[in-house]
Amino acid sequence: MDNRPIGVFDSGVGGLTVLKELTAALPGEDMVYFGDTARAPYGSKTVENLTIYSAQAVRFLLSKDCKAFVIACNATSSNCAGLLRANFPYPFTDVIAAGVDAGVAAAKRSLGMITTEATARSGLHERLIRAARPGLPFHVQVCPLFVPIVEEGWADTEVAYLTAQTYLTGLMEKDIDALLLGCTHYPILENVLRRCVGGNVELVDPAVNTAAACARRLAESGLLHAPQESASCRLYCSGSPAKFDAVSRVILGRELPAEKINIEEY
Repeated sequence: MDNRPIGVFDSGVGGLTVLKELTAALPGEDMVYFGDTARAPYGSKTVENLTIYSAQAVRFLLSKDCKAFVIACNATSSNCAGLLRANFPYPFTDVIAAGVDAGVAAAKRSLGMITTEATARSGLHERLIRAARPGLPFHVQVCPLFVPIVEEGWADTEVAYLTAQTYLTGLMEKDIDALLLGCTHYPILENVLRRCVGGNVELVDPAVNTAAACARRLAESGLLHAPQESASCRLYCSGSPAKFDAVSRVILGRELPAEKINIEEY
């Protein structure tokens, strides 16, 4: 048993969709979350910047005595997970393998993925999907405006819908029957995405699979928390707490005020 918390980090509020599933899968575990809202979005950043930012996030979470880490960001997972594992001797769970497994399982005819530039540029999803299911048609659409829309709290607006419609038109012409959400911000856009793709396309959110993978890793490593009646959850961000709190309230369904930190100190 290990009573230290789990550290979760993302470029902003998107990783809260993963945090929600982690708290459901591991109700006895304390959680510490960091969203780098001051430097979001990560999808347009270089690998060098992503490496610096993710290492700072891990060092911050280590200052909170975290025992394991969840990289709740596709851009960081696809570009930096190996380096983080090499430099920090702790268990890491990322969202890539979970997304690939869920996407391959869901697709019958053709799999589409919407994602950020940095994640698409890495090519990791495509390599893993080709290895897992050779011959499965796979189509990627980069959607750079989705993260700013979510961070602004505009997920259910007509602006979000018109943007999604523009991005998704080409994918829908590919006869996809499953759409992998290749950024943890994108489940927050579920309503407008559903309006665009209709009811015959499955929206694949890797968050549930990611939470299950983290639970397995903790159990295998002997790091599960001792039984407790209620677990704590602390939120931190590098940008405006007010804006962060407005979105987190919707995702998590409870008031959990975030504390602003200067991540560059780490």
